[in-house]
Order: sequence, then structure tokens, then C-alpha cells
Amino acid sequence: FIVPLNKGDTHETFQYNKNALLNDITNMHFDFIFGVDTGGDSLTGGIDWHDHPSLGRDRQMLAILTWLPNSTFLHFMFAPCSDGESTFELMSTSIEKAATHGHYCVQFSCLPLMDTL
Repeated sequence: FIVPLNKGDTHETFQYNKNALLNDITNMHFDFIFGVDTGGDSLTGGIDWHDHPSLGRDRQMLAILTWLPNSTFLHFMFAPCSDGESTFELMSTSIEKAATHGHYCVQFSCLPLMDTL
């Protein structure tokens, strides 16, 4: 799925994208959705927005998943800051905020897995 817009009035743009994608995703009748983000811009907003961090495409997709009726999803964020779209400071603040609201579960290093992979 592709978020159609990432600039303009924050509320109007998000509503347009939400309406465009909610029906499509709902009509797929998923039992469970796994969201995957490399870099973490779904949490921070990243840099692919023009008028507000909430208009970042990954950020909008995560928000849209939360609006799905009766949905169950798990969102994975791999390699925070690895794609250069979020600063360490912004990522740290965003993780802390998510944890405060009970939306952040766990973090772990993948280094022990590297030999196996």
C-alpha cells in the first residue's frame, strides 16, 4: 500500500490518506498484520514530509493501522536511525514517548545473530 499524499494541511492530508487506505486494507480481510520499518521513521516521522512530521509516509501508515476496525497488528522497527532519516536524539525522544504510552515493547541487539545469518 502506498500513502498517496505527504504534504499540505496536516489534518486534510491525513484524512484523505486515511480514507483512501482504510477501505482498501479493510477489504483485504487480514487476520493479522505485521508492519516492518527499517530505520524507525514510522515512529519519528523521518524526512519524507513537507509540512509536518506526522505527514511522513511511514508515520501515516502506522497511524492508519491503528484506525483499522477490529485489527490486530504488530509493528516491528529494525535498525533505528540506520537509514539516515532520523537523528539519534529524535529517535530516543520518540521511543521514550511511545514507551510512556505503553506502545513500545522491547529492544534487543541483533549482533549475536549475525554469525548465524
